[in-house]
Amino acid sequence: MTAQDDASTVMDAGPLPTGTAEPVKRVPLTPLIGALWLSETIAAFGSSMTYAATRSLIAAFGDPVSIGWLVTLFLLVGAAATPVAARFGDMFGRKRVLLVVLGIGGLGLAIGAATDFYPLVLLGRALQGLHLAAMALSFGILRECVSPARLPLSIGIVLSAVASGTLSAMLLGGWAADLYGWRAVFALGVIGTALAWSALALFVPAGPRGKDSGPVDMISIWLSVPSIAGTLFVVSNLRSWGWTNPALIGILAGSILLALFWVRHSLRTPQPLIDLRLFARKQVLIINIVYICASFGAFQVILLMSMLMQTPAFTGIGLGVSAKAAGLATIPAAILSLAAAPLGGMLVQRIGGRAVMILSGLVMTAGFLFTARWHDSLAIVTFGFSFITIGTTMLYAAGPPILIAAVPTDRTSEALGMMTVLRALATAAGAQMVAVLLASDTVSSPTDPTTHFPSGAAFSLTFLVMIILSGLTTILAYAIAPRGDADRTAQDLRQPATAIDHALSLDSIKER
Repeated sequence: MTAQDDASTVMDAGPLPTGTAEPVKRVPLTPLIGALWLSETIAAFGSSMTYAATRSLIAAFGDPVSIGWLVTLFLLVGAAATPVAARFGDMFGRKRVLLVVLGIGGLGLAIGAATDFYPLVLLGRALQGLHLAAMALSFGILRECVSPARLPLSIGIVLSAVASGTLSAMLLGGWAADLYGWRAVFALGVIGTALAWSALALFVPAGPRGKDSGPVDMISIWLSVPSIAGTLFVVSNLRSWGWTNPALIGILAGSILLALFWVRHSLRTPQPLIDLRLFARKQVLIINIVYICASFGAFQVILLMSMLMQTPAFTGIGLGVSAKAAGLATIPAAILSLAAAPLGGMLVQRIGGRAVMILSGLVMTAGFLFTARWHDSLAIVTFGFSFITIGTTMLYAAGPPILIAAVPTDRTSEALGMMTVLRALATAAGAQMVAVLLASDTVSSPTDPTTHFPSGAAFSLTFLVMIILSGLTTILAYAIAPRGDADRTAQDLRQPATAIDHALSLDSIKER
């Protein structure tokens, strides 16, 4: 960012749809982005902090399953609460809701730092899961405050906080856990949350309320939250619990039933809390399909490469390195992500989001092709992993600007929140798919015949699937409207509200 940019102020984002509140007053750009960057760093820190403190947590609670629940509950609450919190931000002001979300998550961290009573620690992690709504709310704030010319780069900078938070958790959190125990990691999260909350309160303007800030559609909440959480729980536990487990089948059936009622309610209600009719828009639908495809494929790169690095050498393909060495090998990719996210945003400004998504797909496909062919040393695998991560990070950065241009201003965070949920569900399902592929052919340990590791054939099959899915992601990106069509879509959103309501009506959808 140049000195001129640094000194500049945020301007009006242009004409707004009829019925949308006026844009907020001018605010300094750098502190605004910095405050949002801090909030997303804390959210990413929470996603990785338990991995950094795994040894200390196991020593405290004595059971890896207990540690798994600290991760699972965080993700379940985050996935279920994100679309609701995002919609509340659209309705009642995104800064207000983001401050509440950060505050509740900070309370959860404080509970974890203050006690070693497992049920309370579990409660703290559940409350902390609300931090996952920060990204959708932050991007909505950026749309309120930043001019269209600077919006993609601003999104890319904030998105780089994901890598920053992950690095902070693994390095700073790991150091704190080794020296002072796992509660010190929670204490670091409390400090970081307090800093982010203060920065938001000081530097982010209070945005306008949405035009639909009336009574809350509670039915959508009661239907969407358990259906999302239940589906994610089932998908995450399919392999460990088994496909025929009666409890999983029951949870899945109940989740699907609630989801069907939720869809029916959303389509029949004039102003639902979460308007599923938004997904009838071509741009919105295609963007989400692209991300779902990438979630099954390239977004599984960490899981696949970690398995490749830690699989014993006697399998004929694994490198046999320790978990610590495999973790260190991910640091170059995380550092590159810090630069790749703003780079992706900058490229979106210059050549358009569609072109960047296509370029990202090509980078991911090339990375998997390279690593499938050359994987004989840790340095080569680290290079391939880092190359693929550049593609996935740029893909992350390219999607939100396209989605933002395709939805009404007062539904921005809601659309981003639902995209986050779909990506989380697809990523969980993709992890199960990778596990099944790697288990398709195994090699027994020479010292323990009951222990099995993926064979070279299993890794080859998995790499082939990753290459196909990355190529499919690239092809799907071609279906996104070019920049000119996207501009016309944005103009269509500036029609009177009655026309918008008709375009999203159930009858119109049926006609299409």
